[in-house]
Amino acid sequence: MKIEIVGAGVVGSAFGRALISQGANIQWVDSNPDRVQDLRNQGLHATLPDENADPCSLYFLCVQTPTIRGEQERTALRESLARVATLLRPELSPTVVIRSTILPGTSRDWAIPYIEHVSGLRRNEHFKFVYYPEFLREKHAAADASAPRIHLLGECEPGHGDAVAKILADIGGPVVRVSLEAAELQKYIHNNFNTLKIGFFNEMRRVAERLNLTAETEAIFSVTSQSAEGMWNPAYGTRDWGPVSGNCLPKDLEAFLSWMRSRDLVSPLLEGLSMSSSMESTKQNALPNLGKGSSSD
Repeated sequence: MKIEIVGAGVVGSAFGRALISQGANIQWVDSNPDRVQDLRNQGLHATLPDENADPCSLYFLCVQTPTIRGEQERTALRESLARVATLLRPELSPTVVIRSTILPGTSRDWAIPYIEHVSGLRRNEHFKFVYYPEFLREKHAAADASAPRIHLLGECEPGHGDAVAKILADIGGPVVRVSLEAAELQKYIHNNFNTLKIGFFNEMRRVAERLNLTAETEAIFSVTSQSAEGMWNPAYGTRDWGPVSGNCLPKDLEAFLSWMRSRDLVSPLLEGLSMSSSMESTKQNALPNLGKGSSSD
């Protein structure tokens, strides 16, 4: 099976090499002539978008979708989709796979209709569509691609991810299959949680500095990673057990915030968390008691 990877940057390059290591036949397409030539110099198959390329059964789009003035920029993705749409051959049972980060609803509301418009083909009948978010760390992309923790396949319809799951089995790692929208949302939850955690510990580091505890910050955080259930229990806080409650979490959050304010310390994250918790509690109290435990259990 010939596989085309559109975009030979960090993600596309690492993913393609991981597939090659398992015997896959990969051709890259990239708009950067230097990048294409570099791949060719390594004995790999790479072309520019306007060069001839053989139709494939699997297309992975790994192009950038930057945020510009608060809006997701899709120019590179649109151009890549248009090119792939012209290469689709129903007799090959092709599957189009987007790996770029895209907002919830983008695949079904925009990408698939765009492919249909350009190609004159119809999903299900002529091609399949999958959203497969990447979880690669930029500095460790090669290692992450070769030994992934998990794969998430968002399918337009059940079974659309069969061809992708088959090649991922060679790489290894569990495969979870969900709807398109669920996979798109998960990618943002993934990134936003990482952002939240970094921001939280940065704010707590500034508190430690004010208390002249910089030399002990590493120890404080190390103990936290071992003592706080939110750190050592992966499922903590993910269950639908209602808003933050119990005897400790709400009162300690408010006491710590008052203490910070009295010392002119600022924690936008904790202030936002307090507001969010209050709103959730108000909303929950307006609902009938469903017998759920608190999120601090």
